[in-house]
Amino acid sequence: MENKFIKESKEAIEKLIDDWKSEHKPVLSNYYGLALRFEYDYQIVDSTIVVRKKEGDFYRLFVLSTDAAELTTILSSLQEEHVINIPSRKPIDDWQAIMKDSGFEYYSTYSRYCNTKIATMKKHKTTLNIHATIENAEEIYQLLTETFSPYTGHLPSKEELEEMILNQQVLVDKYSDGHVCGVNIHTITGVTGYGNAWVDKGEHAVELLLDMYNEMIEKGVKRHVFWVNDSNIGVAKMHIKMGAKPDGLKDYTYIKNKK
Repeated sequence: MENKFIKESKEAIEKLIDDWKSEHKPVLSNYYGLALRFEYDYQIVDSTIVVRKKEGDFYRLFVLSTDAAELTTILSSLQEEHVINIPSRKPIDDWQAIMKDSGFEYYSTYSRYCNTKIATMKKHKTTLNIHATIENAEEIYQLLTETFSPYTGHLPSKEELEEMILNQQVLVDKYSDGHVCGVNIHTITGVTGYGNAWVDKGEHAVELLLDMYNEMIEKGVKRHVFWVNDSNIGVAKMHIKMGAKPDGLKDYTYIKNKK
């Protein structure tokens, strides 16, 4: 099958998907809407829509299909580097078969956690409580890209990071020479706090996490939602110790033609 992807605006693709869904009931889908800041193209066949989002040197895929064989044929024909994330609360046996038959390789699994104990927490004593400044943005971005994979799709762009810094959503740890060695990025919406990233190569990783919880306590947050790589057992244990629990949702990542 020849790849015929058509470039189109986010709004036009969303309308096309809405129209398609009015006549089809997808049994295989990882589509939950499109973000604003990316370029998209799409391919539509009889029973399948495939949308691609360009991210650096690779494409991230969103699909809706009523036909597993047709979807497998389309995915098999992809030549460039492609990544697909499959969120699910259930086993993904059907997806695993499609991934294998279309040449995708397993990359990672993330689990979503939720901490609802914040309302009963007392503020913690820490020695950090340092908000990042714009001058720290480049070091923070470098730390994030060195630590986390772009394939999992959870990193902010440079522009988003700078906006988060200005909104005081970014806490940092620093070496004695003033360079950034740790960062905690979080977003608060109403009574829910969302964890974007947490990493510390210094000696105050726990304090950096406690600083975030102190801010959430001050702002009346009742639940903290975030993702943890299933292979990062130490981080998962730390969050569980703070009262968090996995809520059952997992995000599986597969890659084709990884460079």
